[in-house]
Amino acid sequence: MVAPGSVGPLGTLRLLVSLFRGAEARRGLTVLHDVDRIVVSCDRPMPLQVDGEDLGDVERVVFESEPRAARVLVPG
Repeated sequence: MVAPGSVGPLGTLRLLVSLFRGAEARRGLTVLHDVDRIVVSCDRPMPLQVDGEDLGDVERVVFESEPRAARVLVPG
């Protein structure tokens, strides 16, 4: 997961450059690897959209990974 501390025109540009170079943690940028669960909390309700579905306004969201949830077959 990669998350900026704030979002603005210059910060968004820096974030995009970081993503293409391989994001590394630095001041104002949170980078997490190999985590099973991420909890996002807001000070006030914010709109949440997942896969095009409006899920309404939320103050807290939990994202969890599902290891081995998909199998990929590669012809060899």
